[in-house]
Amino acid sequence: MGKLTVRNRYANWLEDLMTPPIPETDYDYSGLFALMFEVKFEVTKFVPHDVNRAMDGLVLQGIFEEETGMVMPYLGPCRMLEFLIALARRMDEQVWENNSPDQTRKFFWILLSSLELDMWPNTRLEKEGEGKVRHILGVLNNRAYANDGSHGGLFPLKNPTADQREEEIWYQMMSWFLEKG
Repeated sequence: MGKLTVRNRYANWLEDLMTPPIPETDYDYSGLFALMFEVKFEVTKFVPHDVNRAMDGLVLQGIFEEETGMVMPYLGPCRMLEFLIALARRMDEQVWENNSPDQTRKFFWILLSSLELDMWPNTRLEKEGEGKVRHILGVLNNRAYANDGSHGGLFPLKNPTADQREEEIWYQMMSWFLEKG
C-alpha cells in the first residue's frame, strides 16, 4: 500500500464520493478511478468555454480542503475524474427540486455508462490492460466521437441540431436533458 499523501487521500475521497450506487456489487472500480485521476481533462482550443467544466472539477479540491482541513498540493490541470464528478454535480443541479435527494452519484454512473467505462472493474482492467480505457478517455478528450455524441461522447443524441464535437459540453448536456424530456 502506498504512502497516504494528501494527493492520495484526495484521490480516495473522490473515489468514495462516487462508489457504485449499488452497494451489493462485487465489482471493485478502484483501478478505473485511479486511472481517471491520472488522466488530465483537456480543453480544446476549438471549444474554449469548456474551461468552465475544468474549473468546476478543480473546485472539488477546495471542497476536500474544507471537509478535511488538509491543504492540497498543486496537482496541475483538472483530472478526468474531477471533471466527470463535477459534471455529474452540475447535472444534479439542473434537475434539483426542493427536498429531492442528491443524484450526483447516479449521474456520474450515467456518464461512465455513456463512455462504456462502467464495464471496467478491476478484474477486466487487469485482464485487458489500461490501454483501452486510456483510448476511451482520449476519444472524449479529443472529441473523436460521432457528430451526434455517440461512440465516445458523454451525451449521445437521437436528433442533434448541431455537431456535438463542436458544442460546449454544457450545451451538449442541456441538449441531452431536453431530448430526454
